[in-house]
Amino acid sequence: MNNETIVADGIRMRWEKGIQYYEAHLYQDLFGDWVLTRAWGRRGLRGGRIVHTACGSYNCAKQQLTTVQEQQERRGYMLVLNLIR
Repeated sequence: MNNETIVADGIRMRWEKGIQYYEAHLYQDLFGDWVLTRAWGRRGLRGGRIVHTACGSYNCAKQQLTTVQEQQERRGYMLVLNLIR
């Protein structure tokens, strides 16, 4: 994810392992602040979780996204979606 151009919808990533999924979405809110939204759960079942984290800058938010990516790869999740819009 180097040298990407970030536009209105930011970066979306999704990892899967069996029926489990983990998603991350990095974007700017209406006030221009960077937000990292993470969602995880099991496909087809209720009870997943969503967490929104406000970040002070794009670089801070990008570092948090990189940390999430490294964690998911260590846990054996496979990247199935990587959109930069």
